[in-house]
Amino acid sequence: MKNLPDFKPNLKGSLIDIDGNLVKFEIEKYVEQTHSSNKEKKLVLQKLKFENGKKELRFGYYVIGRKPKMIGKWVWGQYSPFIPQKDFHKLIEKARKTGML
Repeated sequence: MKNLPDFKPNLKGSLIDIDGNLVKFEIEKYVEQTHSSNKEKKLVLQKLKFENGKKELRFGYYVIGRKPKMIGKWVWGQYSPFIPQKDFHKLIEKARKTGML
């Protein structure tokens, strides 16, 4: 198996809300779990803090990029993740152990 880069997600982000406004957030905490059948996929549960103080959880994934600019780098997944049940349980348990949940 090839060597994968260290997993270091960006801890700041932004999005465009439903009204077209730019909303910035920080990732306060996160837990990650390697997908059991794809070592090039990291499942994550993140605790986000928005500029207005609101906090929410976000579930997602990163994959190793395949497009020219991102080859070999961890890239945020753009679709809803599929996750084996055992990986989901591991991810939730990690979140509980860190006090995130």
